[in-house]
Amino acid sequence: MSVANVLRPTFNLALRPRLFATGTFAAYRVSFGFNQTGGVRSAQLPERLLIQDVSFSVQPGSAVLLHGPNGSGKTTLMRLAAGELIPTSGIFTWRGQPFTHAADLSKWAHQHMVEMPALNDGMSNLLTVRIMMRIFSLRRGFGGKEIDEALHMFKIYHLRNRRIGTLSTGQRRLVAFANMWASQRLIWLLDEPNIALDLRSQAGIEEAIRMHRDRGGIVIVASHANIVLEDAVSIRIR
Repeated sequence: MSVANVLRPTFNLALRPRLFATGTFAAYRVSFGFNQTGGVRSAQLPERLLIQDVSFSVQPGSAVLLHGPNGSGKTTLMRLAAGELIPTSGIFTWRGQPFTHAADLSKWAHQHMVEMPALNDGMSNLLTVRIMMRIFSLRRGFGGKEIDEALHMFKIYHLRNRRIGTLSTGQRRLVAFANMWASQRLIWLLDEPNIALDLRSQAGIEEAIRMHRDRGGIVIVASHANIVLEDAVSIRIR
């Protein structure tokens, strides 16, 4: 079965414009360390470096794949890239300007970690998929049309009236991806995007990434599993 047959949108993507034509996201000699007790150390010379001298640059339409074994620091590097952690040394830049906090990047980026917090809180047994996405949209600036498009995109439109708490782990992840698609952010930060997904859904995620890049989007993926990212810059985290 081809990828094109796995994910066949019910809407015309050709009508969607490129998101942005310019802008480079980059890391310059980024390092991050811990002290012996495992806490974050702010000193210039930490006792243990988990991330050391990582550099990359990614432009619209391009992708970076961070790969390595469990515990190598991939998730930590993604949190650094999102502005959730501050590097021990080095900097991240967006459009040539350094940033240090998640708020600095929130207008442009959507972060998709292993689980989406909004899907795991105490409201999960009360909120339906569509209501949760509407609540999320208030912060991200999209509406009902984008929600329906995203639900069709990931073939979960039939789940729109299901309560979040009744969904499987894989279904929750697809809802989180639908939120990401609907938000139309330029930069996607994806940590282990294939976890808990069957082969059909994995192929669909890869196709969604390709579509996002075709529209000028930037994708940074951390994964220890196989994932197809054409012409991606591959960086091994040891």
